[in-house]
Amino acid sequence: MPLIKTVAIVANPVAGQGKGRAIAQQVRQSLEAEGMEAIVIFDLPTVKRGQLATVDAIVVIGGDGTLRAVASRCLEVRKDIPPLLPVPIGTANLMGRHLGIHWQTSDLDQQVVRSIQAGRIVTLDAARANGQLFLLMAGVGLDALIVHELDRMREGPINYASYVLPAALAIATYRYTPLELAVDGKMIFPSAPAMAFVANVSEYGTGFPIVPDARPDDGLLDVCVISVDSPMDALQKFLHAAAGEHVLAEGVVYARGKEVEVRSPQPVPVQIDGDPAGHTPLRIDVLPMRVPFIVPASGDSK
Repeated sequence: MPLIKTVAIVANPVAGQGKGRAIAQQVRQSLEAEGMEAIVIFDLPTVKRGQLATVDAIVVIGGDGTLRAVASRCLEVRKDIPPLLPVPIGTANLMGRHLGIHWQTSDLDQQVVRSIQAGRIVTLDAARANGQLFLLMAGVGLDALIVHELDRMREGPINYASYVLPAALAIATYRYTPLELAVDGKMIFPSAPAMAFVANVSEYGTGFPIVPDARPDDGLLDVCVISVDSPMDALQKFLHAAAGEHVLAEGVVYARGKEVEVRSPQPVPVQIDGDPAGHTPLRIDVLPMRVPFIVPASGDSK
């Protein structure tokens, strides 16, 4: 990796129960002490084009949504995405879990500096979902409705407890709509009530993998369609998934490909990387590019 001289620090100031702002300033001071130029950004939508267009790397402090927003903004202002170093302080932190990032809070700023200096890079696939950048996973159906309800109800920072009421409302009101899925132009699931998951990584917010074989470096998306026709049926299917027994179960279809299309007779909620993303129809395509991530220096993530 080329020598990094200029670093942008993009932080969600309310992430981590409001710790994002303080962490950003600590990281900036430590980078500057090592001779690097560092800029801190708290309001990504208003950032000037030049601030991201010329940086060599970006430290992203926040959750998966912040990470995706930063990568998306980079593609708006430059031809590539510079190496991203996640400091995961969101709720699910799926990318941090996938990359094995578990910063020690006592000297987090120094660990970030050492990781940038060490320059260990992994590159992961990316995709577009209805025009939006897609890094982790998408859900169509009940889990997406929970995300939509949370977004409608939330006020300020969230944690896992914030999902309890939205989940209860979604489970009580959701009506399972028939879904139809095609992968690389081939129909894999005819119209039937179901939930669908499209994944670039195997990690999922429940803590157990819904799409267990997904790999973000194979140029493919993994698709899991689970037929569901009632709340009780959904509960049983999730219990099977928690036990790792759902992939081969009756009514479950697992596939892999570069292009995924989801259609339905009525609009069905969609979530992308844990954020609400409209409704079906949904089209996801693997991009002809990969996103570089800086991973912790050896011994700095435990």
